[in-house]
Amino acid sequence: MAHTANFTTIFREQATQCGAAMPIPVDDTMREMLGLLQQQTQSSWLSAFSSAVSALAVLTALGAPLLLEWVGRKKKAKLEKAKAEMDALQKRTETLDHNLQREREWRLVLENRVLVLEGVARK
Repeated sequence: MAHTANFTTIFREQATQCGAAMPIPVDDTMREMLGLLQQQTQSSWLSAFSSAVSALAVLTALGAPLLLEWVGRKKKAKLEKAKAEMDALQKRTETLDHNLQREREWRLVLENRVLVLEGVARK
């Protein structure tokens, strides 16, 4: 309604400036002009919306592979980190196994020495 009142005021001012002695039948003329204006506005909004949808489709088409690549890199980085942690744990386990084996060997050596010393002490 605000647009209609504003348009009516402008239309009447223009008619007065042009020297129209009697009032112009504004209603029919104004309705035609408003109809054309609304069609043009709807057309421009539709065009803008269509352009936005097209741009979104292009961005989606370009962005989807990039997004998938980014997600893939993130998952690959996590997988590599997990593998590195697993390798570190495996190495630590091997080190502990090796140390345990050496401890068992030393225990046997020491037990043998104790037996030898006990045998020597008994004699």
